[in-house]
Amino acid sequence: MPEITVQFTNLPSEMKAFRYNELEAKISVESGDKEAYWVEAMITVPPPLSLAPAESLEKAKTTLGILTQGKRKEKRFKIFAQNNVYPYIYKVTATLFIYDEEGVVVDRRDYYDEIQCNDLDAKIL
Repeated sequence: MPEITVQFTNLPSEMKAFRYNELEAKISVESGDKEAYWVEAMITVPPPLSLAPAESLEKAKTTLGILTQGKRKEKRFKIFAQNNVYPYIYKVTATLFIYDEEGVVVDRRDYYDEIQCNDLDAKIL
C-alpha cells in the first residue's frame, strides 16, 4: 500500500438553503512513499446539490496528477446549490484511485465530508 495522506475539506462547510450559492472544496494529497503514483478522484454530491452551476451534475472525475515522494497535489472544485435546496446535512464523497507506474489500481480510498444547509432567515413561530 502506498503511504499517502489525504485532506478533504469544504471551505466553508455551510450553505444557505432556498437560494443560489456555492462553496469551494479542496482535496489535498501528499506522498511519503518512494514510488510515483497517478492519482484521480471521483467526486459525488447528493441532489439537489450540483457540481455544475446551471445544471444537475452529481458526479465528476478529476485528475490530481503524478504524485512523488514529499510532494503535495491539491485540487479545488465548487459545489453549487439552487433555490431548491432545503435545510439538511448533505454528505459529499471523494473516492481516490491511486495507480502505479504500470497503470494498475493499487489503492482506492473513500473520503466523506458534510455540508450543512441552513435557513438563517426563517422565522421561528
